[in-house]
Amino acid sequence: MKIKPLYFYLGVALIVIIYLFVITQNNNGKKNVTDPANKEIQSDEIHQGMNLPGQQAPSKSNVSGDILRHMEFLKKAVEESPNDTAKLKEYADFLYMAHQNVKALPIYERLVKLKPNDTDARFTLTSIYYENRQLDKAEKETDIILSYDKNNPQALYNKGAIVAGKGEKEKAQNIWKDVINRFPESKAAQLARSALQKL
Repeated sequence: MKIKPLYFYLGVALIVIIYLFVITQNNNGKKNVTDPANKEIQSDEIHQGMNLPGQQAPSKSNVSGDILRHMEFLKKAVEESPNDTAKLKEYADFLYMAHQNVKALPIYERLVKLKPNDTDARFTLTSIYYENRQLDKAEKETDIILSYDKNNPQALYNKGAIVAGKGEKEKAQNIWKDVINRFPESKAAQLARSALQKL
């Protein structure tokens, strides 16, 4: 007897729902675990909602075996092909999404040496440097993006945020006003408007 695909997928969906219910019930009341540095996850706009009630931040104790196996698979793939930019990018992105910036950083740095115009990798490097308060390095990455993509509104917005972080408020205002004037409908312009109000 052949099982209809509809019943198969309904069964799989039911199993997933039951699994999620059991997991969330088991996690109730447990203290949130943070990254290896044992810092609490920030409660800023980027991180809000990451620790929902009944959930834990990713750690070795609650990350599924499939995720860990995939991370090991990517690590091995990079070790076997250290100049394969696609594999480097996938592994670095995976680590970054897992909040393992210390491990992701050298991989992104290697990636941009091999592929200098990889804007996504440079944006992520900028973000890591900015989070680590390495503003000169963050600004250098942003300037590199702007050297080959001078009209990138996100890079321009980032430049304003970096110089504001260095205390150069007037310069930041000018950069953000330029973003708003040149790219009024962009996400960067929305961020610039908000940043100007807070500056």
